Amino acid sequence: MTSPGRDDEAPSFTDFSPNEFVVATPHVSRVLRLLGSADVLELESHEGIGLTRLLLHDVDEVAARFARTLRRSLVLPGSRTPLRAESPLEQVLAGVRLTFADRWDGWFPRLGKNRVMVGGEGAPIKIIRGDGPPAGDVPASDLPVPRAGGAGVTVGLLDTPVRHDITYDGRLLPGSSRLDVTETAALVQGHGTFTAGLVHQQAGDADLLVRGVLAGRDATATAWEVALALFDLVTQAETPVHIVNMSLGCFTEDNRPPLVLAAAVEMVRDDVVLLAAGGNHGRQGPKEVPTRIAPLWPAALDGVVAVGGRIRHGSGHEPAPFTPRTPWVNVLTDGTDVVSTFLDGKVSLGGTVEQFDGVARWSGSSMASAVAAGRLAALAGGEGGARGALARIVAGAPDDVLSVYSAPDAG
Repeated sequence: MTSPGRDDEAPSFTDFSPNEFVVATPHVSRVLRLLGSADVLELESHEGIGLTRLLLHDVDEVAARFARTLRRSLVLPGSRTPLRAESPLEQVLAGVRLTFADRWDGWFPRLGKNRVMVGGEGAPIKIIRGDGPPAGDVPASDLPVPRAGGAGVTVGLLDTPVRHDITYDGRLLPGSSRLDVTETAALVQGHGTFTAGLVHQQAGDADLLVRGVLAGRDATATAWEVALALFDLVTQAETPVHIVNMSLGCFTEDNRPPLVLAAAVEMVRDDVVLLAAGGNHGRQGPKEVPTRIAPLWPAALDGVVAVGGRIRHGSGHEPAPFTPRTPWVNVLTDGTDVVSTFLDGKVSLGGTVEQFDGVARWSGSSMASAVAAGRLAALAGGEGGARGALARIVAGAPDDVLSVYSAPDAG
């Protein structure tokens, strides 16, 4: 019943698979002809998101072929911003874009890196680490009793697998990813168990379907893996999913959305509500990377509800210190020192190993996003389902859990 507390390791925003990239499927043959089909392996094509994942056998050798092109210019027609060309893969992507743009009056095919997420984009995807100081022991009696609501609603979660023996009062659906740990677990491996518990607290009658896309002791995945897991969740699950919570994210060097995540979000049905953690980088200094206002993906995508934490301020609320105060954060809810289900056994907290008894206290936007997903599930029984419930909240309908956020104009 210890608290996971704070993990000071900031999400990496530069990680990406060093020799993989993705291309819009209709233009794969053109890209292969440019690069030389013998130097590129087509790993996987996905009809649902319209992209193909490619592997360069020798990324350095292919990058060297574009040296002359890159020396001429790194700026696309009609743009003032130079393309990134620091790593060999970035040099290849810049060379492909510039070559096509030169031949076709500025046009080039959609292509990009296969980023990593911790719940984020870049190379591997990592988890949005918990925020806040350790809270000490947490009595089991502090675990909130689930609120009624959410009957007939299914909430999908893209996260780490959940604890092998947990059922959330029978609401965890078959096919959910289970965590099998035979040794001391890593802190981040309990992330999915915690967030699913928060959803269940807000909507005790809603069903939960967990896709453990953030795998291993470091809980990472590539953007491609997250995109395919999202597609599977909203199109292939036996039980229709109405709400998807993504307590994960990534940053990009140019603050532009990752191609793979954007493509996956675009294909989601209009009646499915996507929520994502807004990020824990609100305390960053002006010269720190990422900056305190850097967009986190997929939260900053237009088709996603970005959720931040909140604290009391006068008679209302304001963003919690870890929450970035940005225009793309849409909703605030409780994400500070919340109590939920966790791992049962020994857990590594970086330099120490502590015993947990299935309950913990944690803070961060991952937690806020899960709370918001559960609350929407509880409200989804009204007109318009989950989408209608969200529209009413955004329109100003009073609610004791969710509050709308509008960032001040920069000045």
